[in-house]
Amino acid sequence: MNKIGINSISLVKEWPENDFSPLIKKAASLGFDAIELFTAYLVNHPREKIDEYKSISGDLGIELQFSTGLGEDQDLSSADESIRQNGLAHVRKTLEIVSYLNGRVWGGLTHSAWSSKIKTIDEKYIRRDIALKSVKEAIKYAEDNGILYCIESVNRFESFMINTAQEAVDFVNEVGSPNAKINLDTFHMNIEENDMIEALYIAGDKLGHLHVGENNRKLPGFGSADWDAMLKALKQTGYKGTISYEPFVLFGGGIADAVSLWRDLSNGATQEQLDEMMKKSIEFMRNRMFMIGL
Repeated sequence: MNKIGINSISLVKEWPENDFSPLIKKAASLGFDAIELFTAYLVNHPREKIDEYKSISGDLGIELQFSTGLGEDQDLSSADESIRQNGLAHVRKTLEIVSYLNGRVWGGLTHSAWSSKIKTIDEKYIRRDIALKSVKEAIKYAEDNGILYCIESVNRFESFMINTAQEAVDFVNEVGSPNAKINLDTFHMNIEENDMIEALYIAGDKLGHLHVGENNRKLPGFGSADWDAMLKALKQTGYKGTISYEPFVLFGGGIADAVSLWRDLSNGATQEQLDEMMKKSIEFMRNRMFMIGL
C-alpha cells in the first residue's frame, strides 16, 4: 500500500524555522507514514539538529521526505546570473542534506521562485528556458544521490510557469533525466485542470509525488473531491509514491498569509479536535486505498 504522509507546514501556523523534531513526532503519533520537511529552513539547521531528525525518524519508523518553495534570491529561472548561481548552490546544499537524511523525494517549487510575477507573456518562455537550463544542471546532484527531483505544477496565482500536468510533463521530458519527475497537487489541479482524473493519466509514470487536499484545501474527506476516481487512476498508472497531505485550515500566522487563507477552515476546532480530524481523514483514505487495492 502507498504511504500516507503530511507536509510539516500543514501542522503549524508559523514557519518551522528552527526545529522539525516536534513535527516529526506529531506526524508519527497521528499515524502518518511520512513527513515532508520544508527545506528552505532545513538547510540552515545545524548538523546536530539534522542528526536529531535522522535519529527520531528512524526510531519512530516514519520516512522523511522533502519539499520547498525557492525564494526570489534562489530563483533558478532568473535572468540575473548571480541569482541563478545562488539558486544552484542552494539546491546542491539542499540535496546533500536530503541525501544524508536518506531522502528519496524532493518536490515543490524546485524550478523557479514561489509567487514570482512576470509583466508579459513572452517573459514566461524566456524564464522557462532559463529554468530548464538550471534544472538540467541541478538534476546531476539528484542523480548522484538517488533522489527524485520533482517539479510541482501549481495554480496561476502562485506561479506563472507550470500550472498543469501537461506543462510539467513537457518540462521534465525536456530535462531528460530518469530522476526528473512531477509533483501534482489536487488543490492546484482543481483550479487549473480541465479534468483532474485525466491529468493523472497525463502524468502517468512521470508522477513522482502527490500532494492531496480537498477542493477547499481541507483534509481529504471534508470536501467534494472524488477520491475513489483519483485513487483508481493512480492504481492504473502504477503510482507507487506517497499520498502526501497538504491541507491548510489554520487561520492566522505566517503560513496562512503565504497561502492566502483568510478564514478559519477548522471551524474553531481545538488541537485535540484537529488531531481527531487528521486521524479520521487517514482512516478515510486508507479505507479507500484498501478497497481499490492501491
